[in-house]
Amino acid sequence: MNRIGGTKRRAVWVGATLLVALAVVPAFVGTAGATAAPGVTPAVSAAWAYGGQNWSGGHLSTDNVTLTWNATVGEVVIFNETNTSSTTTELELQRTIMVALTISGSAGNVSASYSLRALEKDAAYANVTNTSTVYVEGSPVAALGLLNASVVANDSIAESLSVSVANLSESAAFNASALAKGSVSFSPSLGLVPLNLTGVSAWNSSAVATPNVSWAGGYAWMTHAINGTVNNGSQTFKGNLTATGTVDLNGYLVVAGLPSFHDHRARIGVLLAVTGPFDLYDGFLFLPHAFDFFGGGAQPFADASLGAATVSQETLYLTKGPIHPDSFTAAGTGFNATTSGAASMAAAVGESPAVLPASSDGGASVVMQPESTSQADAQAHCFDQYGCAAGPAGLGPLAYALIGMVVVASVGAIGWRAYRRRSKPQPGTGGNGQTGTPPAGAVVAPPTPPTGPTDPASALGPAPPQP
Repeated sequence: MNRIGGTKRRAVWVGATLLVALAVVPAFVGTAGATAAPGVTPAVSAAWAYGGQNWSGGHLSTDNVTLTWNATVGEVVIFNETNTSSTTTELELQRTIMVALTISGSAGNVSASYSLRALEKDAAYANVTNTSTVYVEGSPVAALGLLNASVVANDSIAESLSVSVANLSESAAFNASALAKGSVSFSPSLGLVPLNLTGVSAWNSSAVATPNVSWAGGYAWMTHAINGTVNNGSQTFKGNLTATGTVDLNGYLVVAGLPSFHDHRARIGVLLAVTGPFDLYDGFLFLPHAFDFFGGGAQPFADASLGAATVSQETLYLTKGPIHPDSFTAAGTGFNATTSGAASMAAAVGESPAVLPASSDGGASVVMQPESTSQADAQAHCFDQYGCAAGPAGLGPLAYALIGMVVVASVGAIGWRAYRRRSKPQPGTGGNGQTGTPPAGAVVAPPTPPTGPTDPASALGPAPPQP
């Protein structure tokens, strides 16, 4: 496509820069294969849940510049526990995680708006044993451990962006969705947490993981440049994780700075970090890093997307006392957004990188409080719709992360992305065994499409083929 004319192009970038500069506002005060055991059909012995959300919204006006934003992040997890023997327990986890952001602003005759919707739905099983082992200062200690796990995960993201200067406009839209399913077993069992945490501050364990997980997905994009050029397309991708390898786990106790809990029960914090091809969530949920939309890893659609939201850190809050699977009764999740490559995109459309703030990371945490399973079901349902009533609490540094960082990576990059897609193919490949395939013959909506007036890509996304 033709490059955007210098004066018009600079007007768009001036508007984008003003939008971003005002978006970085003072921080707001934040709130905080496993399957059912064969031949065994015991009744569920316990069920519990935790969940939470964090919200920010507001309006700023300075001279002829205005900025309005609304952002919500949330997560909810429902557990069902079944005792399968005197030493083993089967856990079922239902997890929903959601990020929704809209921001709009204007400066004179320049205006811009951006929307992001991201959702993950996980259904998982885990077989847990109380005869596992971790090492504390080199000595073996009895621990709760993981025998095997399975998951079905569905991720989706949709974004849209529009910029107008007087009676001229440009826009972009993107969406992606993917489905993963499979299992992993550990030999020996992977130790998670010592059964007795008295006097323990850190521990480690390792196990050989044998995974059998596959995933498939698709993404679509559309750009409408200020000179009238329209560019759109779609791509499918797939991947798998089948190679046996070692998974290492490091655990740390957190006793200071814990949040207050609604049920007033005493808890301790635990951080679990794993190395290997998996991301670990909520103590028992394993996702392949190459698939995980929220995991911060390279995705096959990175060149086509307008921004990203990631889970940066998770703290598990365990009820004090001997450790059992149902000790995992609350959690805290950190959310980040980043803008790698913003300066190079600016240069590619003829602008100096100096107009952009330095790329950086930022985030905010959501405390997931204990709640009833019925409350969690309702919360998960409204997360599916990017809803849920929000309180007056703010997102804290998330205002920097999602508003300031995502928009700067997006506004003004439309022309560059359209040019780049014309100059080279989008292969749709990724790490850890992902392989690209040609676009599907029929383009239909993804299975969980975020839709709305600011999501024109929602009609373009290809349905992910079954793994």
